[in-house]
Amino acid sequence: MNRRLKTLYRSPVKKSKSKANTWVRIPGQQERKDRLEKKLEELLNRATSASVSATQTLEALGNCEDVPDTQDITMDTEDPSSVATDWVDMEDNCEADEPLHIPAHSENAPSNAVNVESGTQLEARKVDNRWKALLSSLIEPFITYRNETVGRVDYRFEGFTQLCTSGSCRIHHSRVQCYLYDHHQELGVPYCECSNLPQTLVHHGFFPTSPSQPRVAFSIALLDLYHALREKSCDAVTALAGALDKVYKHRGFRLLSTSV
Repeated sequence: MNRRLKTLYRSPVKKSKSKANTWVRIPGQQERKDRLEKKLEELLNRATSASVSATQTLEALGNCEDVPDTQDITMDTEDPSSVATDWVDMEDNCEADEPLHIPAHSENAPSNAVNVESGTQLEARKVDNRWKALLSSLIEPFITYRNETVGRVDYRFEGFTQLCTSGSCRIHHSRVQCYLYDHHQELGVPYCECSNLPQTLVHHGFFPTSPSQPRVAFSIALLDLYHALREKSCDAVTALAGALDKVYKHRGFRLLSTSV
């Protein structure tokens, strides 16, 4: 009590536990619980029936394997055909007494997942073979680009030029999205039979992203930076992609899609 102001201070009254702890029924919660329990029971019953069917199938197969071999059958020299007749009768009786039924959801049922996976692996193997066949033809254009750019500070990419050596080839043109340090740009690339599209890109300092008809190419100097960053960083892909996106936006080159 403060004698000067004559004011009495008291502790605040605590809330009653009986009023605070009140059970509230959420609408529809019990119906949802009953529906989930019923669905779970149906799944368990289905799994049990499938297991029983598989067990019966294995037992039937085991009984068929227990059929005695032809060596254990007493052969009558007077009627040789009786042996074949007895064997056929026992096999027919085995199939008639315990028919073999393979359930649709059992483990013995065929699955299409293997076919899908094998198809994906086959396509990946084809792309891998294309890259292996292409890389050997890119060595000479890469060495030419290195010799023209190593130790030179005045080198600057000024566009793609024709590399035809015969002079009689038909020139084709393709549009390729090229990514450099400070910008990205869609450029026309001329190529022919003497120097195909990937070889022309590598000769001018760009590496294609596809072994056949590439639509995107990255600067080899930029890939050198990525390689060095990958050796020193644990997440070079995300770091370089985020840094390039920031640099492009800062210089006014915005990416229209983030899937690149």
